[in-house]
Amino acid sequence: MAFSAEQISYAGFSSMDFILRKKPEDLYNTERPFLKWLNSFKRTIPGAKQYINEKIHTTNDNNFQWYGPDGLVSFNRKRTLAEANFSWGSAHDGFALSEDELFQNYITLTDNKGATPTNDEKRQFFSLMEENTEALMSGFKEQFDYDLHLDGTQDTDAIGGLDLLISTTPSSGIVGGINRATSGNEYWRNQASLAINTGTPGLLGKTMESVW
Repeated sequence: MAFSAEQISYAGFSSMDFILRKKPEDLYNTERPFLKWLNSFKRTIPGAKQYINEKIHTTNDNNFQWYGPDGLVSFNRKRTLAEANFSWGSAHDGFALSEDELFQNYITLTDNKGATPTNDEKRQFFSLMEENTEALMSGFKEQFDYDLHLDGTQDTDAIGGLDLLISTTPSSGIVGGINRATSGNEYWRNQASLAINTGTPGLLGKTMESVW
């Protein structure tokens, strides 16, 4: 037999529900393989004026020649390097706890510098901080990972992500300071095949194999 509404209401004055004392079950966050992969190569930099520069090897500039007896050969000066530069950016996430929110959690703030918090106040404050800090870190990763899949145009201060580096129009645009439309810069273009009939069994795999 179920409790009546009046019985449940009255029980609120004399009893409390049982609360499991453990971390909340996360029903929201998912794995972020791209961000995890990027973090595996993460390294610090001492500072940078505007760009992070990367030296790239673009050609072997070979001077291969066949020659016969007493034949003459020529030599060249190797020009094999170029430089890509990417703007660095700053990202932020944060949280705040108001005095009213603390009071709702049985934490009282006073102007008395010598006041000592009770054990209950300490426990509740640590609980609030733990949940907010975990949400802060997870929320930052969530949005950072999302933006790293985009081309950087979603915000004037955002850096370019995967959609900038891997383009559906790979022979146009400037990426990392290198113009992909310029002859000789073909090395800076990704492959793109947009006319794949996904309804044809096996065609996607064959196209990927052909591009590879």
